[in-house]
Amino acid sequence: MNAEEKIQELEVKVAVLQTLQVGAEKNLIQQAKEYERRLELLNGEASRLRDIQTNYLPREVYESKHSELIKTVDDLRTYRDTMLGRQSIIIIVVSALISVGVAILSKFLFH
Repeated sequence: MNAEEKIQELEVKVAVLQTLQVGAEKNLIQQAKEYERRLELLNGEASRLRDIQTNYLPREVYESKHSELIKTVDDLRTYRDTMLGRQSIIIIVVSALISVGVAILSKFLFH
């Protein structure tokens, strides 16, 4: 093989290598774009998860507050029942006093 053939063979190899390099660069650019797209998806997912965390109560907080609410409702029911009982007693006492008053008045007015 003479020098001219060697040069021609080397030029072919250089051209092949340049073509491979261009293809590799295109692949790297495409891979970088894909990584960027995936990163944006992950950032969007992270944002969505943050929104979920700010809009929803953790189960422990819910259960604690729910227990407090149940106790408050029970306390209010007990208070209502106590007040209804007192109201009934007051109505009975007032009715009895009215009856006694009417009886006394009728005794004085009609005899």
